[in-house]
Amino acid sequence: MYEPYDTLAFLYDDWQKSFAKPYSETVASLLRKEIRSNRIKPGKFLDLACGTGDAAILMAAEGWSVTGVDSSAGMLRRARDKTKKRKLNISFLQQRMEELDIQETFQLAGSFYDSVNHIPSKRQLQKMLKQVRKHLDAESLFMFDSNTLSCYRNLWNITSVGHEDGYTLIIENSFNESTARAASSITVFQREKEGKYSKSVARVKERWYTDEELETLLNKTGFQVMRRDPVYLFSYDEPDPYKQWWVCKAV
Repeated sequence: MYEPYDTLAFLYDDWQKSFAKPYSETVASLLRKEIRSNRIKPGKFLDLACGTGDAAILMAAEGWSVTGVDSSAGMLRRARDKTKKRKLNISFLQQRMEELDIQETFQLAGSFYDSVNHIPSKRQLQKMLKQVRKHLDAESLFMFDSNTLSCYRNLWNITSVGHEDGYTLIIENSFNESTARAASSITVFQREKEGKYSKSVARVKERWYTDEELETLLNKTGFQVMRRDPVYLFSYDEPDPYKQWWVCKAV
């Protein structure tokens, strides 16, 4: 199956630093706040669509036994490389969230970087949430972020170019509000030996889900929404928050 993030794995961490501060720092702050306010003691943490492993590494460093799951072999390679020299309790597995099957349960789960928006239909999202619930103990928390309509209207209708040491990135975004579908064509020119460049293209598709759609699916699959909070990405004023942070309880 085509995995666009195999192409993007080598630059993904740099890409996340293009916000006012690396988004991984925002996730870390929100995670710590939730754990502290709910007085959750370290146990087993499930990191869904773990990417290059930043959240998994954070949680393992703070005493959690972590399982990170991602569908991209390239992203998992980066995650494993980042943990090689650290003595951390992390297991990385290649699975799609909708097909989650680990044969154990967890005390906490998370899915970040708008991973739920990568699931293209309500049917598939319901299947994914059902699988997550099966892997959680009762009363466990599931946290995730989602992109808002403002995010798609303002960030997914533009073309941008980025130059970094060793590569150039051209991102062509589009968003159809009537179908709630977003697409991003990402062309990467990577510098090779002798000054030559290789070209690759990754195509990422997302779907905008309304708050009502997400809450309905969460309720259907055994979750109670405890709270949803706005998340601002940039230092300048956003017209509306570009992300939301969801805190749900397994019931």
